Amino acid sequence: MKCLQEEEAIARKLEDKNSIERALTHQVIVLVKGLQSFDRALPVLGAQEKICRETGNIEELCSCLANQAYIHAEILGRPEAGLPYAEESYMLAARNGLHSKAGEILPLLEYLRRCVNERPRDIHHQIAAKIPASQPKKRPWWKMW
Repeated sequence: MKCLQEEEAIARKLEDKNSIERALTHQVIVLVKGLQSFDRALPVLGAQEKICRETGNIEELCSCLANQAYIHAEILGRPEAGLPYAEESYMLAARNGLHSKAGEILPLLEYLRRCVNERPRDIHHQIAAKIPASQPKKRPWWKMW
């Protein structure tokens, strides 16, 4: 990992954004696959995202966004935080003719949409189940008028 950070530092001194992006990609691979340190991978992915946006590397940007979506949703248990990343990743891939990349991202996007859409209903049913039948149900605050 130290070597990869040194590689990134050298690339930054040389202002070689493609090399910076490559070094960040390698760091993410080591952090995720080798060390399983997902919390440390997110800031690196954020830096990689920024570089990809600056260089216009759409394919790597799509991968970076999808990886952030996956980590937020599956590893950290926050699908609502991962959904915007997956949506942007899919839109970029589809708009730029990266059809195979869009096809890879679509199952993740659909999964996150299901997770996010099912959560509020689950919470509502759990709350409704705890209200005793003898108590009248209150109107939701958004239906007061």
